[in-house]
Amino acid sequence: MLASVLRAGVAGAPPPASAQQGEFVRLDERTWAFIDGGDASSNGAILAGRDAALVVDPGLTPAGARRLLAQAETLSGVPVRWVVLTHWHPDHALGVTCLGYGAAAGGTGPAARAAQRPTVLAHPYTRRRLAEEAARTARSLARSLPADTGMGACRVHLPDAVVDTARWIDLGGRRVRVFHPGRAHTPGDLVVWDPDGRTLAAGDEFMHASSPSMGEGSAFVWRSVLDGLVALEPRHVVAGHFGPSTP
Repeated sequence: MLASVLRAGVAGAPPPASAQQGEFVRLDERTWAFIDGGDASSNGAILAGRDAALVVDPGLTPAGARRLLAQAETLSGVPVRWVVLTHWHPDHALGVTCLGYGAAAGGTGPAARAAQRPTVLAHPYTRRRLAEEAARTARSLARSLPADTGMGACRVHLPDAVVDTARWIDLGGRRVRVFHPGRAHTPGDLVVWDPDGRTLAAGDEFMHASSPSMGEGSAFVWRSVLDGLVALEPRHVVAGHFGPSTP
């Protein structure tokens, strides 16, 4: 059962729409998966309500994070008020951590609104690891990445608030739950669950056709975490990496 539910991923969704550096797949009227285009970043998710949108894992680079936040507003028609980091690894979290929110200030378009600093949520462990590693990692990557990624201009902004167990977020007519499922991939994992649409943004708890690195986690705990996520009976699972699949 675990395999059949999680491997379903975004099965049944409409065909992907092309997007710079990746693809957006519409899962339902107010939910999209962002499938990384192979630039060493991660997948992400957009969940929108009547008043606000929440973005999960804006990816590796400041430029990529800015594009994803702007596109989230274009697709949803509401401002991005929340960003959730599923864990601290650079491919998921560094872009928004380096995003000097005022860099796109001026104007009224999606990019300018996205620069108005959504609240970034992370586990306490994720925040601590970003404080230790983000600036150093950005300096290292800036030596090899193109200038237009924005990595050379990284200005570290740590998550605004922490979620150590669970928190509900009201997006306006839609409530989603951000929670720590256990020490699986890292000690600071978070996932995002929409109980009405039955959509789970799982981060690296799940990767289609692969398995996550367990250098900081526990394979034993990971199995129990996956059992708990399967028990939610998700209709859509946005994996941390790799494309959508069918059962």
